Amino acid sequence: MDSRQVQINLDLGKLKEFSVLGIRRAAAFLGVGINSTESWKNPSLVLDGELRWQFFPDALSELKLKEVVEEFRVWIIGNAMRELDANFNIFLDQAWQAKEWMKLHNSRVPSNHAVQSIAGDTNAANKFEKLLRDIGGDQGNVERLKTLSNFRNCLTHGRGVAGPRYINSNGKMVIKWLAFDVIIKDNSTNQEITMESAIVGQKVFKDGGKVSLKVCERNREFELNSQAFLRPKDLQELCFFYLQITDQAVGALREYLEGLGIEVAPVKSSGEGA
Repeated sequence: MDSRQVQINLDLGKLKEFSVLGIRRAAAFLGVGINSTESWKNPSLVLDGELRWQFFPDALSELKLKEVVEEFRVWIIGNAMRELDANFNIFLDQAWQAKEWMKLHNSRVPSNHAVQSIAGDTNAANKFEKLLRDIGGDQGNVERLKTLSNFRNCLTHGRGVAGPRYINSNGKMVIKWLAFDVIIKDNSTNQEITMESAIVGQKVFKDGGKVSLKVCERNREFELNSQAFLRPKDLQELCFFYLQITDQAVGALREYLEGLGIEVAPVKSSGEGA
């Protein structure tokens, strides 16, 4: 029986881009949708056209307009979460497939050999857990990702209302992610406070201070049947968290490949387009 050698090239930078594209899109759309509605006061929701369909009165009351804007902002967040989740899913599918091919390094297989796929599973947290388990990565972020998948479902299917099906901890809907706090240590008192607290409290450091970054877990809780909404700061951190877990998966895959004796080139940064 003839034996042929097959060479497979894997670009970890291009692999990472599957997820990064969704992160950039989510960040861009949140920036447009949330920033533009911060003080939006246009009383009319009528669209221009040759035929004018009147879905709303020409001028809405201030209360009704506020309600529409709030619903729109929840809708924007839901769609941003969908972008993050959908593209991270695609990234995980591709990472799994790459891992399945690469583990055949220096082995012999039939010419009709097919690799296992996880594309049939639509839950990103399950895929993330399975991939990390196979390649030996830290699974600390899996549970956090599960809460974000639940949050996305709440926004997409429940209009952002924390109904009974989305309650996941002590009668509340809880979402978690990792972020950074900017910590300032007051040179005169050795007291440490966050930059956010310093700004809100207009804290003055007379003898200066030392600035550092601290990794921390964010925890947002929503009561049963309450409206779930996050601050722009939280949304920015969520986009960064998806970048973190993407880098985590790429890093774990790199170590796995190196353990197989496969030479891995440095990951190059990609473009900025949405």
